[in-house]
Amino acid sequence: MNRAGFPPDSVVLQSEIPAVHPEKLATETALRTALTGLRGRWSARILCSRENAWWMVLVEGPQFRWAGFFRDSSEQAAQAVTARVTRALQRAHLLD
Repeated sequence: MNRAGFPPDSVVLQSEIPAVHPEKLATETALRTALTGLRGRWSARILCSRENAWWMVLVEGPQFRWAGFFRDSSEQAAQAVTARVTRALQRAHLLD
């Protein structure tokens, strides 16, 4: 454990997806799974607009920072979110 109480290779997820959203659990689980196993401490934040329909996903890890906007329900699904995060990780040569 490190000083913050997290294992050195871990994923911290914060999500503002409303509990009633049909993709909440699937999206959070898929995002955490996509980052699990990567070296170092990773964090992911899913921010949701209170007035509009967009989401913003922020992912940070050792020498990596990415943000993506998801504008509507067609983009706000586990498969769409993780596909974009995975592409970003591949571009950074963090995945095979």
